[in-house]
Amino acid sequence: MDEQGGVFSPIPGQPIRVIYSYGPAGAASREPMFTCPVCAFPFEVFELLGLWNECRLLGTLPRAGGLLDQPTIVRRAFVIFANEWAKVDQASGQSGQATAAALALKAVFGGK
Repeated sequence: MDEQGGVFSPIPGQPIRVIYSYGPAGAASREPMFTCPVCAFPFEVFELLGLWNECRLLGTLPRAGGLLDQPTIVRRAFVIFANEWAKVDQASGQSGQATAAALALKAVFGGK
């Protein structure tokens, strides 16, 4: 058991079933990940995601000034979040912000 409560011991007599894995799509094999993908992200990623969403909704930047006045991590992360948001928005068929927001949260948190 790890510090967050995950159990990593196989059940005797039961086959090991890997729930999460990572690697390129279509690969012959994928590396198993023995932690929830959401938990694998540092907490700071979720803080940045929340900051990006607030800034997007309010039409502002986190710090006073222009884009180049923002911290490097903000400039890099916000581009990634905006690109992912655009993909989700396009995939939702332009059916509205509520659907796109739900799809984005599903992608981030791995929900159904």
